[in-house]
Amino acid sequence: MIPVLGLLCKVFKLEETYDLLVNHVAPLFQDVTYNAWSPDLSYEAVLQDGNALKNSGSSDAFLTMPPNPEQLEALLAEPTDAPAIGSFQFAKHGVLWMGLMASRHFQAQIPHRLTMVVIANMLSANAACSPVGSTNPPRP
Repeated sequence: MIPVLGLLCKVFKLEETYDLLVNHVAPLFQDVTYNAWSPDLSYEAVLQDGNALKNSGSSDAFLTMPPNPEQLEALLAEPTDAPAIGSFQFAKHGVLWMGLMASRHFQAQIPHRLTMVVIANMLSANAACSPVGSTNPPRP
């Protein structure tokens, strides 16, 4: 979760908050390995199978938080073969939270980029009701 919070600091240009996260929060978790998990092409097909879900995708791990958010973003770059979140059917139909729910239910890795997309969509005017890439107006 700390890397995701760091990415949010980058998105919202919260440099002081990022410094606080790195210098005061992260040290509280000295024995933790930070990781970022990315889905692979099998991700959507295995959402309903906890064991298969845990064995899919790829993960990057690091021991310390980078000193600035730009370095964190570079460190957490998606693998070149990772599918775009918008390519999954659940995303195309506006149920971005499905991947997060499956990961949480099966206690599997949470895709960090999907988390960022969900948060960004929650902050946008069309987010709660429109599929990814939709031009539909928000519901009242």
